[in-house]
Amino acid sequence: MSANDYLTERLTRHQIFVQRFGGSEVNKMLPFLRSILNEIRASLSGDLTPFGRNRLVGIESSIARIVTEGMEGIEASLTSDLIEFAEYEGEFMARLLDSSVSVEALSVTPEQIRSAITTKPMQLIKGKQVQSLTMQSAFRQFSGTVSRDVRRVVQMGIVEGKTTQQMIVDITRLISNRTSNQAEALVRTVTNHAATVARNITAEENADILDGERFVATLDNRVTTTCAGFDGKKFDVGQGPHPALHWNCRSTRAPVLRQEFAALQMEGERPSKGDDGKNVVSGKVTYGGFLKRQSDEFQNKVLGPERAKLFRSGKVSIEKFTNDRGIPYSLDELRQDDASLTLQ
Repeated sequence: MSANDYLTERLTRHQIFVQRFGGSEVNKMLPFLRSILNEIRASLSGDLTPFGRNRLVGIESSIARIVTEGMEGIEASLTSDLIEFAEYEGEFMARLLDSSVSVEALSVTPEQIRSAITTKPMQLIKGKQVQSLTMQSAFRQFSGTVSRDVRRVVQMGIVEGKTTQQMIVDITRLISNRTSNQAEALVRTVTNHAATVARNITAEENADILDGERFVATLDNRVTTTCAGFDGKKFDVGQGPHPALHWNCRSTRAPVLRQEFAALQMEGERPSKGDDGKNVVSGKVTYGGFLKRQSDEFQNKVLGPERAKLFRSGKVSIEKFTNDRGIPYSLDELRQDDASLTLQ
């Protein structure tokens, strides 16, 4: 296979490992969340007398402390694991490049990787906005959200005259569902961010043998319009969109070698999961090409019915559903653009 196809194939398959590692880190968070829940239960124990109601108003600061301390434990544990994981990812990238080129690829130091993953912010698209968050600020934001959500349950319980036991049930449901889902999204997102940053700075260290980096999305029906639109596009080293681009982002970027340094000349493959189940396709297939081969139902699930109609009409290609920053256009904006093309 060509060296560039080989790099895309290896990194696409390696993302499965990254996602599995993220899943293992999610499991490590569960004891911390249970501990937070148990401490909040203890702080709410007792009968709900008139005096007790006043006490409940006063424990909001206690709830904030419990959540903050619990999240500090989560952050410390996960950050330590992610630093070690990112160091491995930097080594993996250096080895991968070294096996694909006719010269010796350069590696980066663990100190460079540790500094990069803790200071370089993620640019996460949420709706029409882009959130710039470092790993630390993402943890702080999550901690504040959990604290606010729990205190809101207590406040509403007081207003509605609920017993402490009823409030405990509500808080248990909150942490077991909404909070746990948010925690999983946080962990999976920062895990992909750490892997991407480690590989990026390794790519930058080897920029003299690279012709750029290619965005690689996952070929299935869970991909976002943003990542699908960027799939296959080439950007200068260190420039353009870097995963994670949104919460739970699974995309990556693969280095593109300068031809004079490429060591292999064959065609590669990339995994996919379409209507026919798990499969492999040519490494040259982009998400748009993959999606064209899928059923209307599959396309509707990925894009939504209205956008899928535009896609099937051939008037709007997959990359045209978002702007240059990856922010999705609204249906009205897409229809206006479609109308302008029709009138030309």
